[in-house]
Amino acid sequence: MRFATTKLLDLDPDDPAHAGNPFNAVIAAHRRALETRRDPQARLRWKVEIVRALYARGFDRQVVLDVFRFIDWALTLPVELEPTFHQTLDEIEEAFAMPYVTSIERRGIEKGREEGRIEMLLTVLRNQLQLRFGPLDEATEARIAAAAPADMLRWANRVIEAESLEDVFAD
Repeated sequence: MRFATTKLLDLDPDDPAHAGNPFNAVIAAHRRALETRRDPQARLRWKVEIVRALYARGFDRQVVLDVFRFIDWALTLPVELEPTFHQTLDEIEEAFAMPYVTSIERRGIEKGREEGRIEMLLTVLRNQLQLRFGPLDEATEARIAAAAPADMLRWANRVIEAESLEDVFAD
């Protein structure tokens, strides 16, 4: 078998002949990733520019998602620049009316985060109570499991000064 090979560095992402090809964004992301290894601000600018161009060319949502995954991987940003990119991405998506993450997916993500926060609060409260007062009986476990997050937070704050388990749950 014989295959034609091409080196990505030999391709020009600015060549207008390739503007309608989504793979052009892959070429641009690869090239810009190499150029901006030590310049996070430039990397952010290029990542935004490449994503904006991908949306502007009118590719369908699935193409944008597939190519975006590579762009996001190739042009990884420092943690402190991620919020700026996400805000800009939201603006781009709004302008082109094509969300990378649908509103349903966003709600699911937010719900998952909220559930994670509640689970963490529950874990912290249980650990605090066990460290302070020893093993918890079934009634206490059931009360904690059925509690609202606001109650769990209030109880977790009380553990610090409470003399007994009853003091933690006192109204």
